[in-house]
Amino acid sequence: MRKLVLVSAASALLSLPLQVLAHGSCTEGDLDHCAYWHDSSGVYAKDSDGDCVRTGRWTKGTQVEGCDEIMKPMMAAPEPVDSDGDGVVDAQDQCPNTPRGVEVDAVGCPLDSDGDGVADYMDQCPGTAPGVAVDDKGCELQTMKTVSVSLNVQFANNSAEVTSAYATQMEALAYVLKADPDTRVTIHGHTDSQGAAAYNQDLSQRRADAVKQYMVDNYGVDAGQLEAVGHGESDPIADNSTREGRAKNRRVEAEVSGMVKN
Repeated sequence: MRKLVLVSAASALLSLPLQVLAHGSCTEGDLDHCAYWHDSSGVYAKDSDGDCVRTGRWTKGTQVEGCDEIMKPMMAAPEPVDSDGDGVVDAQDQCPNTPRGVEVDAVGCPLDSDGDGVADYMDQCPGTAPGVAVDDKGCELQTMKTVSVSLNVQFANNSAEVTSAYATQMEALAYVLKADPDTRVTIHGHTDSQGAAAYNQDLSQRRADAVKQYMVDNYGVDAGQLEAVGHGESDPIADNSTREGRAKNRRVEAEVSGMVKN
């Protein structure tokens, strides 16, 4: 290999004009001039391939731009950055600024296990069924409507016992009250005109209290939503002189309006 290089250099020199057959002196600040052949004005001689012709004193430390390619050091690749610390580098993170400690998917976005559009770490109702509309807490949106319920429970003569015959009415009232905890209702107790007024006042209160307790015990209504008031015989709705009229007057009434799920 060395023999081939020498032959090539010699061939290049033979093809050059005589005035370039000198490489100058090698001084401490001018080492390039002893590494390449050049003419008296310092112009480097080049061979037929356009390469500068090296002298025997050429070393790797004497490269000259224009004669030898000077290799520039390669820049080290920058370290990947993960600004929000979620384990996904910024260049691939589709949800930058994720709160610290939040579990994310492959593209750096917070997990949304039930696919309702609310990330798990903010979802107060996980496991929402697919397609269900939710609020900003991930809970099912509930449209509400206003309903009114009337209660009319009747009693046997001189009795405050609530029978199951009126369970449907009481259940409907309980549904409204439980759906709207802010709703309050007054239960009004009544009697017919038979007997002493003072006795009838007490009996009407016991009837109202009995209906209230029935709803608390059987339907889980908050007792604080119910007020029981006895009116005695003072507010008849029918003629107390007839049997049928007296039966209608032995009653407990209530009416309430509230919001329930649509």
